[in-house]
Amino acid sequence: MTDTSDQTDPPSDFDTFTRRFADAATALEELRDQIGILSDLKEQQNQATDELNESNAALHAAVEALSPVGELGAELLSTLKATVATAGIILDQNTIEAIRKDITELSKEVEQLRDGIREERDEARKELEELQTKLQALPERVRNKHGLS
Repeated sequence: MTDTSDQTDPPSDFDTFTRRFADAATALEELRDQIGILSDLKEQQNQATDELNESNAALHAAVEALSPVGELGAELLSTLKATVATAGIILDQNTIEAIRKDITELSKEVEQLRDGIREERDEARKELEELQTKLQALPERVRNKHGLS
């Protein structure tokens, strides 16, 4: 009789080995899929990096191209501010001078009107005095008849 207790069961080791091999193959397949996904992501990252670098270069070129325009704009704005300030001073001076001129002309007109009114008033007083003298010279009967007493 042979002692079979020391012998390992060959089919059972083979099944374990086969199962482990299948598990390893599955794990390798999953790993290969994950590596494929990572590879795709790396490619997308490289494309995005390239696009960002191109955008950065284009933006840098645009900034360099627009830099003189910005400097010119700042210079133009400074000149415009100075021009507006100067125009404001001139306008204020011209406006003040025009107002002074208008006031002087109005003063002359007022004096002329005042003098004209005085002359007319003096003439009216003189005529009134003459009329009163003529009225007093009328006979009393005529004054009473016309209600001039």
